[in-house]
Amino acid sequence: APNGGNKYDFNTPLTGNVTVYAKWTANGYTVKYDAGGGNGTMSDQKFTFDVPQNLSPNTFTRDGYTFTDWKRADTGDSYTDGQQVSNLTSTPNGVVTLVAQWTPNQAAINYNANPPTGRTPGGQGTANWTGHTGDTPTISQNGWTVDGYTFTGWNTQAGGKGQAYAPGTKWAANGTLTLYAQWTAGEASLTYDGNGATGGKTDPQTGKTDEKINVRDNG
Repeated sequence: APNGGNKYDFNTPLTGNVTVYAKWTANGYTVKYDAGGGNGTMSDQKFTFDVPQNLSPNTFTRDGYTFTDWKRADTGDSYTDGQQVSNLTSTPNGVVTLVAQWTPNQAAINYNANPPTGRTPGGQGTANWTGHTGDTPTISQNGWTVDGYTFTGWNTQAGGKGQAYAPGTKWAANGTLTLYAQWTAGEASLTYDGNGATGGKTDPQTGKTDEKINVRDNG
C-alpha cells in the first residue's frame, strides 16, 4: 500500500492476488568543483534528486584574477557562487563537474620622470599603460629630458635600488608597476679666461652636472 502494508522484493513469493505498489528512492549525485586554472581544493558535494541545495561557496584563488561564476563542464550552463540548484542530473550516482570562471584584473604601468633634485624635466614625457593580467606590454622608451643628465633606464624604486627594466623589454602584466626614470649626470667643465692677461695660466676643471667644485686661484 502507499502507506504502510507489507514490503515485497523481487524474490518474495506470492500466493493469490496481491496488489503491490512501486517504492521509489530519489537518486543521489555528486558535484565536483574544478579550479579552472586557479589554486586550492574544494570537497565534492553530495546532492539528492528533487532536493534543492546551495552550491558550496568558492574557495579557489587565482593570482591576478577575480572569480566570476561556475560553468558546467558538459553543458556550459552557468551558476552563481552559492546558487541554490536542484536536479542537475537524473543519472543514479551521476557526477556533475563545475569549472571556476575567472576574469583578469586590471594591470597598469605608471612612468615617473623622477628628475634629479632641483631639476625640471622637459620633453614629451612617457605615456602610462593600462591593460589586464596576462598581457605582455613592452616597456616604453623614455620621453623626458633633463638638461645635463643622461637617461640610463627604468627602476621600480626612485633611488635605483629596486628592479631595473630596460626600454623594449616585455613585462608579464600583473597588478600595477611603477617605473622611475634613472639619470646619470653628464660631464661639466670650467675654463678660465685671462681676459687680456699677458702672463700666467689657470688650468680648467672638470666635474659632473650639479657637482659643486672650488674655483681655482688665479694663476
